[in-house]
Amino acid sequence: MAAAVAAISLGMMLPLRAQTPQKPAPAAAPRKTAPPATPKKKKVQKIFVSADGGYQVLSSGFVAQMTFPLYAETATFTADVPDAGGAAVAVRGGYRVRPNFFVGAGVTGFWSTRSADVTASLPHPFYFNRPRSVDGTASGLTRDEAMVAIEASYLVRMSKQMDMQVFAGPAFFKVKADIPTSVNVTEAYPYDTATFSSLQSSNVSDSAAGFTVGADVSYMFNRSVGVGGHVRFSHASATLSPASGQSTTIDLGGFQAGGGLRFRF
Repeated sequence: MAAAVAAISLGMMLPLRAQTPQKPAPAAAPRKTAPPATPKKKKVQKIFVSADGGYQVLSSGFVAQMTFPLYAETATFTADVPDAGGAAVAVRGGYRVRPNFFVGAGVTGFWSTRSADVTASLPHPFYFNRPRSVDGTASGLTRDEAMVAIEASYLVRMSKQMDMQVFAGPAFFKVKADIPTSVNVTEAYPYDTATFSSLQSSNVSDSAAGFTVGADVSYMFNRSVGVGGHVRFSHASATLSPASGQSTTIDLGGFQAGGGLRFRF
């Protein structure tokens, strides 16, 4: 009987154990993921610099007309100095104020050596009103020009590596030029003729204001260094007044082309 009672008690306990709720297994912690990488912004280049060597193919000549006393009369001569080209250098720089707009400055230098066709009328040493005609050619007249311009530039993107700037602005010139003032001749008795020997000149300087306009094309090897070329036209007028002789007005500037290095910062 004791065995029967034990069996009944065991049967009553088994359902109770089966109904006892089991504790759920702890949930796995959520896996942490790295935040998406923020794309790195490229630094905006604010400054450009260009340095070119080149040639000025159009530089205006001038005509100098002078008078000077000779043998108690007045001698006259005309020196026709033609157009001429010469070596030139150019440096430009600017700062970006809008995405496609820059303000800056440009500096150019130009050097040339010219000849002059000379015609003169010289009094006779023995007779009044009997002028002698003289003509000849002189060489070695120098002319140097420097220009500083305040420029506004508009950028046109042509490709990933190539762009073009169109620029313009006021320009300020400094010029030094040889201005003919007199002639030297060879003459001998009876002095009815004279032969041109050389030309006397005076190196005179002046300043003038004008304008410049042009275009600059750049090809960049990387973000900082490249090569390029430019064309430019500039103009001003100056009056050169030698200490002895009449004043002469000359046109400054002209058409210039060159190429060199490009830098971006």
